[in-house]
Amino acid sequence: MPFLLFCFKESKVVIFHPKKKKMNLQIGELYIIIPSFIVFLLFLIPVPGVSNIVTKVVLALESLRVSGVSVLLIATGTTFAFFLNQWLEIQKREGSRPKPTDLDLMLQWQGKKWKSERDLYIHAIAFILLAAITKLARLNEQQRKLKTQLAVAGNTLNAKKSN
Repeated sequence: MPFLLFCFKESKVVIFHPKKKKMNLQIGELYIIIPSFIVFLLFLIPVPGVSNIVTKVVLALESLRVSGVSVLLIATGTTFAFFLNQWLEIQKREGSRPKPTDLDLMLQWQGKKWKSERDLYIHAIAFILLAAITKLARLNEQQRKLKTQLAVAGNTLNAKKSN
């Protein structure tokens, strides 16, 4: 049975599996951003049927609970934690800038800094996308409920007028 280990130092999720030694997954790159972006684009398509289907899928994901907490909320919180970790790493790295006399160390330092900044932006985008998808699904569901209430109220008003 595999289990997850969150490694905040490198912003990776490490999956340990008994048959395989370990697999590193860069959280936010392929496994969260691309599906989140596709779902976000499906929300933006001006076809009500597509939005309703996507809303139902997202709300079903949100209804999945782990110890009483939504899976979508856990994913959003994890990406936010990784974002904060990257930001702290960049702040720490800024204080350890090598002297400009050693060009090789300076280039190596800049490469690590750029990689940390790239990861920061990846985690920020993943967090924003997950938060936006959750909010859009809730607003779409609320709008659907209000439309049905308005239709029911309109039907009862028309029935009263006809009597």
